[in-house]
Amino acid sequence: MNHLRIIAALLIALSLASPALAQRPPKADPPTPDAQQYAACMQLARNSPRQAFTVANAWYDKGGGAGAQHCAAVALFNAGEFVEAANRLEHLANDGLTSRADLRAALYAQAGSAWLRASLIDQALRAQTNALTLAPDNVEYRIDRSVTYAGIGQIDQAIADLDRALKANPRKYEALTLRATAYRLQAKTAQASQDVDQAIRLAPDYPEAYLERGIQRKLRGDRAGRDDFIKVLRLVPKESDLALQAGKQLEAFDLKK
Repeated sequence: MNHLRIIAALLIALSLASPALAQRPPKADPPTPDAQQYAACMQLARNSPRQAFTVANAWYDKGGGAGAQHCAAVALFNAGEFVEAANRLEHLANDGLTSRADLRAALYAQAGSAWLRASLIDQALRAQTNALTLAPDNVEYRIDRSVTYAGIGQIDQAIADLDRALKANPRKYEALTLRATAYRLQAKTAQASQDVDQAIRLAPDYPEAYLERGIQRKLRGDRAGRDDFIKVLRLVPKESDLALQAGKQLEAFDLKK
């Protein structure tokens, strides 16, 4: 789950650098007759997105079809052109280029990630809901939409999505951590504590869970929260968003003392 920027509100509210969620680049593969060329284009889209965009357009002109279009959209995403990437991904999902519901759902989910990175929450929510209409039991799509709901303050809806994700996969520690945060925001301290403790049991090196537990402990006046923030700083790069958040929490903890 690393991540943000309308979600600035979310990140500060959730005190998490959302994992998957908003920063995850598109990954699903639409059908293409030339799998080797598609794979090469996608690799280039990850490593040199501007060049990949040119290559994808040239390939499309030669009949590259959906594979070329998808590669171009992913290249735009990785180049930071989130609105254009989102529009292209949704166009692919809407265009009927494939009858496979799972592939269309993946394209909508990717569009949702792009809209979210562009801080366009309504569009993100629409795309994510379309993805879940086609793939209602997909755990990652549920988690993604929960982050979007939380970002606009719809915590009950966020928890409902996380409940469904955890029903499908009770060991999904990212979802447990996010639900712990949502419960904390609703002042449901027992549920919040239970979820974050379970997340840490399942993933002892998951820094977001320690950040969340540290915040919960700080709110209770428990000095053990300081150790959680230090644990985060040991687990993540010092220039990362999580390190920045943990450092601020630690400073506030010490100033309060």
